[in-house]
Amino acid sequence: MRRCLLTAGALILATGTWLPGAGAGAAAPRVTCTSLRGALRFTPPLEMPGSSKKYITKLTVTNAVLDGCTGAPTKMAHLSFSATTKAKENCSGMQTGYAATGTETITWLDHSTTKVTLTVSAPQERDSLRPLLRGPVSSGLLKGSRQNARAYLDLAPGAPTCQDRRLGAVRLHLSPDLTPKKFTIG
Repeated sequence: MRRCLLTAGALILATGTWLPGAGAGAAAPRVTCTSLRGALRFTPPLEMPGSSKKYITKLTVTNAVLDGCTGAPTKMAHLSFSATTKAKENCSGMQTGYAATGTETITWLDHSTTKVTLTVSAPQERDSLRPLLRGPVSSGLLKGSRQNARAYLDLAPGAPTCQDRRLGAVRLHLSPDLTPKKFTIG
């Protein structure tokens, strides 16, 4: 598992659930998407193992494609988020657990949006490849619901790892080994 983050690298939303928040009225509609593709960037890039250099790190996803959606205003959307680590990190530190907070926006093709106050967390080493993406839907479509998604970290075959150089970007997709392979809201 120590090499998990070193050989891993993309944030993959593997399965997620938005739980309706408390309040008056009917529960939010259920939205399910079957595909997510994109890239995750680390700014600054994560330092190699053995380095004493650690930085507060920004995790950024821009316009990842969320597709195969049912119950949504459109079949496809773009997902973006920006979250900042709570502690200074490098590749070795991210392997043993991390947390970041920020905001996530899902923009549907009809221009409606879902905004989430996001927490990205992997509290233990075993979670480093499967961080949680949680938080309340703060505005837009499904406001009052709560996101509770599982992510997965992965590198493209042959891509450099933290063992080779500082890690700055990784790919984004649904995890091939988690079931169900869906992203769910509602």
